[in-house]
Order: sequence, then C-alpha cells, then structure tokens
Amino acid sequence: MRILFLNKTRADEFRNFDYASLEGLRGAERTSLYLAEALGARGHEVVLTCAGAPDATQIGHVTVASPAAALAQLYDVAISNNFAKAFDGVVAPVKMVWTHNPGFTQTHLKADLLAKWRHKPHLVHLSQYTRKRSWMLPRSGDTIIHHGMPVELLASRAARDAPPPPIAVFASYPGRNLRKVVRAWCDVVHPRVPQAKLIVTSDAKPKHLDGRTPAELRDSNIEIRGTVPWTQLMDLLRTARVFIAPGHWQETYNLLSIEAAACGVPTVTMGSGALRERVIHDQTGCIEPTIGRMGAAIARVLTDDALWQRYHRACLSHPDLISWEQCADEWERCMTALAHSERDRNHAEARAA
Repeated sequence: MRILFLNKTRADEFRNFDYASLEGLRGAERTSLYLAEALGARGHEVVLTCAGAPDATQIGHVTVASPAAALAQLYDVAISNNFAKAFDGVVAPVKMVWTHNPGFTQTHLKADLLAKWRHKPHLVHLSQYTRKRSWMLPRSGDTIIHHGMPVELLASRAARDAPPPPIAVFASYPGRNLRKVVRAWCDVVHPRVPQAKLIVTSDAKPKHLDGRTPAELRDSNIEIRGTVPWTQLMDLLRTARVFIAPGHWQETYNLLSIEAAACGVPTVTMGSGALRERVIHDQTGCIEPTIGRMGAAIARVLTDDALWQRYHRACLSHPDLISWEQCADEWERCMTALAHSERDRNHAEARAA
C-alpha cells in the first residue's frame, strides 16, 4: 500500500517537526513517526508530511516530504492526525483520522466539522473514552487501536528485588491538572512522607502550581525540572517509585502511564479522561477520584514495600504493553478491510450504472 501521514497542529497549518530525532517529540509527533516506520518496515510505501521538510527525505523506512510534494502523489490510504481538513486535495480512496485529540473543543469542531462531513473518514480511536466523546463526529466507521511501545523499552523490562527510594514523577502537560498533584502533595503526601520527593518534568508556570511559592515548593520537596528528552525521562522513571497522572478531560490515552508501566512503575490517578482505561486499580496502580484520596494513595505506594512490589510486577505484564509491530499489524488489518470495502462499493456502483 501507498500510505500518507498528514500532520497538522490546526486545521489550516501543517506541523513543522524535526523528524530526524525522536528525543524532543511527544504525543502525536512521536507516535506518528513510530507507526509510519513500523508500516514502512512491513513493506508499505509510507510518506509523512512535515512543513519544513524538503521535497523528499528518507528517514528509515519513511519518506518525509513537504506538504506540496506529498499531496502531488496518489495514495491507497491517507491518515490524518485529528483534522479531516488535511484531506483536502488528497487523492486516496481510504481516509482515516487518528483521533489523538478528536475535537472536544468548540474551536476544533468549528474548524473541522464541515471537512468531516465532506470526507466521512474512518475514525481510529485510542480509547473507549475517545470513542464515546466523539459520538457526534461524522464518520464512515470507527475502530479502537492502542499505541505501541518502542522495542528497546519493552526489552529493558526487569523486576527489581528492592523498591526504589520514595521519588514520584509528574511528566504530563502542566495544564492537565498539575495543580491538583501539587495540592495533594503539599497537603497530604509531604506531611505523611516528609522524605519523599516529587519531580515535575514539565514547563510549569505559577498558575499550574496551586498558588504555591518557590519556597513552599522547596519545603515540600517538589523539584521543577522542566521538559527533558524522552530517554532521560525513561531513565528517571526507572529510578522512581510512582508516576502521578491525575488525568484530564482532554486525556485521550496517556502514553506516559504505559511507558511508566514498562519501567515497572505504578501510576496513581484520579481517573479523568482515558486514565481509567490505562490503570488497573489495585494492580498496576490506584484510581482515586478526589485530591485527598489520590494523595493518600501516593503516600501508600511510597511507603508500603509489599504493595509496591505487587504493583511493580503487575506493571511489567500490563496488557497495554504491545510493540509498534503489533500495533502496525492492527492498522494493516483495518486498512486492508477498508480498502476491500471501498473496492466492493465502487464495483457495485459501476454495475448499477
């Protein structure tokens, strides 16, 4: 198959990423390149758009091209991150929207609703949560396919004989309820476990820190490190005892919680968004719906060695720990079925004419 990946930050603007390096990429950027590479390695001809790219640059099994160069060709399948408007000018019988963020906001809906009516794409969701929230979006059908994991991360899984020191990590976007994590830490966790440390690897601003002063953060053992490269983040998780991801209504998957599981680190969450699907309560972590209960759960995981060991071993066999090769296999089956369906429809229309 000839497959085109279309990447846009907004309905009217293609993304401009340095696809030669994965270290600085997050979310849709990183997963797009992993999936494109996995499909290319299976023998498909894969082109991926990048606003700042030259006409064609080969990276691994993927051709990275400017939008103008990419859209001048014909494809069997076109895959867009979030926006159906990216399909304007694209010639491909099968069109699929990968709903990293399917358009929960009014701005997104207004910018792309007409395009979804025009193209009627097949929606590929990351979670049941995303599917339910997208009930109003025009589509020809939908499928749920989870994210994959890098081979090197899956291969490095190993059980630890002893729990790590009481270190917690928050690494999501700070707007996804970091303030609730800071409140739970300062009000519940630090008074109970004063030696514990919270490391925040996000570019947090004062509004994300629950109104706490720098001195208050230091006194509560909270360190704001800012965004770190992905490899360094995985190294940090391997030394941590708990990953904290409260969740958010825009949380459509939370890949970091599964990457933490691959490192053997349980997640404590409030279960907002898709986090309720990523964490198996009392097995790979805890789902607690209030700030106080989330704080108490964090404190338990930081201090109860037997509990941590049970969670740790369950994390290493988390059912969501699949490779990008397995993920690509699901995408390939879906694309093949859609291509056959489109061909059958065209044949039926030709016979009727």
